[in-house]
Amino acid sequence: MVEKFKFPNLREHLKEGVKPIMVCIGTPEDFSGQDLESVVSFGVDWKNGTYQSGQKGEFFTAGPTTYVISAIDDKDKFTEGLNRCTSLVVSGTDKETKKNISFLTHQPPGMISFMKEYIFADEVKKERTKEMYPFLDDLRIQLLKMKEKCEPGTIDAVIVGGSDGKLTPVDLTEQRKKMNDYLLSVEILKEKVEQVLGFNPREVNGPKKDGGQDKVRFDNEHRGLYFVRSDINQDI
Repeated sequence: MVEKFKFPNLREHLKEGVKPIMVCIGTPEDFSGQDLESVVSFGVDWKNGTYQSGQKGEFFTAGPTTYVISAIDDKDKFTEGLNRCTSLVVSGTDKETKKNISFLTHQPPGMISFMKEYIFADEVKKERTKEMYPFLDDLRIQLLKMKEKCEPGTIDAVIVGGSDGKLTPVDLTEQRKKMNDYLLSVEILKEKVEQVLGFNPREVNGPKKDGGQDKVRFDNEHRGLYFVRSDINQDI
């Protein structure tokens, strides 16, 4: 298998000696001899709204087929079924244990419309949207926990998954109304990460074109993200 590692161009947010999250991209055929769903990987299960072995309060979800934000721990992580869904992976070095710790998210297409409502709604509607679908608040909580737990200059983050979607409604701002759902959702995710951590997460390989389902496995100890998709964007 020819492994395609993508190294970041900018590392200003990482202190010297700290390696970024390294992404290995390949097709299902490339990874056919590897067990990406091994027992050491803790699964983020979007369909059931669960995180394997996570205790109540350690991970966030609004229920089955909504969203899942895993617990922050030192376990390897896995999720699949990323069609239009995206996944944010955040990793850093624990201040106390000096081990790498991380969390992984899985956001469905429905999140995008709620994010639009939240960003562009009036204050009353924002509060109602937050009660119905608190993904952004839950993400902020987990990002703040990472910032508190990790040594400064050791946190990195990437966004994977997603596909080209329909154009957003014309009632959005002029700046964003021509963006498709993928571009808008990724922009908002980047904004939320930057607000807490002070840098933009890297977007890996953009949206897919074929409508297949991506898989990701994160090797926590080595900060290695294995990204499986059937049609890789060769120009990115």
